[in-house]
Amino acid sequence: MADQGPGIPAALRAHIFDEFGTGKIHSTDSRRGLGIGLTLCRAIVEAHGGKISVHDNAPQGTVFEIILDLEGA
Repeated sequence: MADQGPGIPAALRAHIFDEFGTGKIHSTDSRRGLGIGLTLCRAIVEAHGGKISVHDNAPQGTVFEIILDLEGA
């Protein structure tokens, strides 16, 4: 999944899946998350034998990549 937003700074990407990590990113509707969403995503993906990662979407935005092993399903 990719977006065209402002992106995520490299320092924050290193901890993006940490529990309760919200960073300093402000959403357009002024609501802040609890910092558990991506932690839960990682837990679910890993419980299914997969991997989740985050990358830059040059020239702007972010890409979240989920890899699942379909052969083991």
